[in-house]
Amino acid sequence: MEQEEDEVPDDETINQMLARSEDEFDIYQRMDVERRREEAKAVPRKPRLMEESELPAWIVKDEAEVWIVGWPRID
Repeated sequence: MEQEEDEVPDDETINQMLARSEDEFDIYQRMDVERRREEAKAVPRKPRLMEESELPAWIVKDEAEVWIVGWPRID
């Protein structure tokens, strides 16, 4: 059960969660197909998620900096 909670939902599952009607679901599905077609044309292909190198410096902190701020430690 815990493994299912950690899984990232696929596009179809997200579309089902967002759609308020079958028509909306169909629109979202068509949008995903078009997005995948456009992504396939891109050279070089970029990953869908941001990479660490694309994040602003203020978001990327090492563990020591986080402890200095005083966030609770999670072991």
